[in-house]
Amino acid sequence: MKHLLLFLLPAALLTAPALAQHTEFSGRAALGLSCFAGAGTTADATVQGAFLDAGTTGYTTSPYGRLLGAGFGAGLRAQHVGRRGRLAALEIGYDQSYSRAQVRLYDFTPANYVGPFPLTEAATGTSRLRMQAVPVFAGLGQRFGGEGALQFDAMVGPEWAFLLAAHEAGQGTHGGGINPVGTAWQSAASHPLAERHDWRLRADLTAWYHRLGLTANYALGLTNLRDALADVPAYYIAGPVHSRTLRLGAVYRLP
Repeated sequence: MKHLLLFLLPAALLTAPALAQHTEFSGRAALGLSCFAGAGTTADATVQGAFLDAGTTGYTTSPYGRLLGAGFGAGLRAQHVGRRGRLAALEIGYDQSYSRAQVRLYDFTPANYVGPFPLTEAATGTSRLRMQAVPVFAGLGQRFGGEGALQFDAMVGPEWAFLLAAHEAGQGTHGGGINPVGTAWQSAASHPLAERHDWRLRADLTAWYHRLGLTANYALGLTNLRDALADVPAYYIAGPVHSRTLRLGAVYRLP
């Protein structure tokens, strides 16, 4: 309920003509730099190869990467500009974000192997987790620069991201045990989602020159996503997992 109340104030201001001098609409596109933070994340990962089922594709035991990955996003914003430059905005978008982890170990079960545990070899390569989401941002803020050609908007508010899908993919080499160094590995797995709501706190900046602008925002995840990937056993995730996203892009203000 508290999360929903955070959205109600900006939405109410958007519909209050007494507080608004005019309404603006803009389209935005951005590069997204994302990662996960918390005890449940990893910078150095282990990939599991196929076990007894030779048709099983490899997967990362702890897919929440601590290293930045590059993705993209786009959005549409409605924004009221009130007296003295007060701002109230509501934005909806689409994000495709990536996080990364360096793969250091490769676990696998060779053909005709009957031991109780898989074998492990040193590995190189990268695993990437792709998250697709629809973020909704409700912000309040201030415009600096009045009606001049140069304007600067600063806003803060809650962001709710509805998670659509999660997929990991990676590749690299392993060896040094029963396999020669340089043996290729790859992973690919689509993860069903047990948690689809990621609440975040977002700070948002836009610099305008007439109708064109540059934008930057940072979204700090508040939701623990440790159990969001339904098929990843909990014992692989050591603790909390929270999203972190930095977006840098361009914006166009519609006539």
